[in-house]
Amino acid sequence: MISERLFTPLSFELLSWQSSLLAILVVLFIATTVRIRRQTKGQVPDTYNVYAAWLRGFQYFCASVGLGLILGVVEKIIISFSNTTSEIKNPAWIGFTLACILVEIIAYYIIWPMGTLHHGRKLHIPSVVVFALLWGISDGFIFLSIWALVEFFVSIRWLIAVISFILIATYKGIWQSQYWDIHVSPEHNIPEWNLRKVLFAHIPNLLVTLTYLSIYESAGMFLIFQIIAIMGSAYFMRFPAWTTITIKGNQKIQ
Repeated sequence: MISERLFTPLSFELLSWQSSLLAILVVLFIATTVRIRRQTKGQVPDTYNVYAAWLRGFQYFCASVGLGLILGVVEKIIISFSNTTSEIKNPAWIGFTLACILVEIIAYYIIWPMGTLHHGRKLHIPSVVVFALLWGISDGFIFLSIWALVEFFVSIRWLIAVISFILIATYKGIWQSQYWDIHVSPEHNIPEWNLRKVLFAHIPNLLVTLTYLSIYESAGMFLIFQIIAIMGSAYFMRFPAWTTITIKGNQKIQ
């Protein structure tokens, strides 16, 4: 059975708000990339740099939202939030929404912290909230963009969900292990817990939220679920505060 696409790719119009926003994101991405290179020039490989970590987080945000714009994710999120009001009186929707939130809480506020160390980093709530929003929005947009890309090749909803799950899980594993946990997230993992985090946090998150997306087509709620998850991660690892930033060439030293 052929399903209607969730996402409609952007049709570029020179003076549209989408094209203007995309241009701004491209400029910001390039400027951030240049600043990262200057900040890390001459740095010993694999040295953790708080300022560069924040910059890379913002760079990821620009790239993911830009990709989401091109693939129609941004517009779908906006539309889905307006459609959510019609579901508020639906007991099934309410129950599934609460179930997804419960899964996120158990996965990222109970299980995930068991395999996480903050190594004495001070908790700075404003930094945690701001970075978690950047990170959660970025992950959410990438996951939804992967779904949108699968729709180019597959037209059966359940199969789109299955393929998206496989691709997102693969992407997440490679991205986290080869880049994010090296250059952005500070040291926090207990190695013996890595597999358990995957099995009891990351996989349940994707299973329930992709199923939710498939049934209710709410890209906005899917994004919120990812933000809830990442908020827990950023909190329990004590993501480094912007107050600890060392800016190369300035007098402030970490």
